[in-house]
Formats: sequence, structure tokens, C-alpha cells
Amino acid sequence: MASFLILGLCSAGALAADAPYRPTFHPDQLKGPPAGRPNEVLVLGSTHLSGLPKTFQPALLEPLLQRLVAWKPELIATEDLSGLQCDFMRRYPARYAESVATYCFDTSAAQAATGLDVPAANTEVER
Repeated sequence: MASFLILGLCSAGALAADAPYRPTFHPDQLKGPPAGRPNEVLVLGSTHLSGLPKTFQPALLEPLLQRLVAWKPELIATEDLSGLQCDFMRRYPARYAESVATYCFDTSAAQAATGLDVPAANTEVER
């Protein structure tokens, strides 16, 4: 009797698995241009300026800077480490000391002024 019950449950499960999947979101039905003007995005890839030789002349960047000024971007994003990433790396100095020294700001003055370390400050900002 138990065998028939198990067989029946397995059969019912197999039939349910045959039901076709029907997503509720259909991106293929979203046709036509979006409202407003299209986004303009520029991705600029370069070496880290800190890695350039001492002979590098910052004035060489002036043509690029002038073109950016003429373009008037609404937003500029940079590759940076967050405070939480730096806090994590500070906890492993044997592995990340050089990166912390190069890319992370000292937050001790902010901690002294607020009494909050980086994780606590992030919690307060999110709250």
C-alpha cells in the first residue's frame, strides 16, 4: 500500500513538472524608444596616474580635460574603494597594507569627532 502511495506522489510531481513555465515579466513586450533623450555614456580607461613615471607631465591631460568640460557630463563616476572596503582591508594588514596606504583615507579624525568607526558610521547613514 505504501508503495502505491509513494508511486502516486512521484507521478503527481512528474505531472506538475511538465507544466510550462510562464514568467510574469515579458521584456519582449516592451517595445519602442524610451521616453526622454538617450543616455550618453563615456567609459574612459586609463592606467592609474600614480603608476606613471616621474617624467609624466600632467599638462598632457589638458586636451582630455577640455573635451570633458565641453561635453558637460551630468555625472562622473570614478573607481574608488568604499569606506567599508578600506575598513576590511585594514583588518588584514599583512595582505593589504600597501593598498590601504595608497587608496584609503585615514578616518581617525572622523572617528574622534563622531565616536563612530567606519561600520558604525555606515549603519547610521543607512538608518
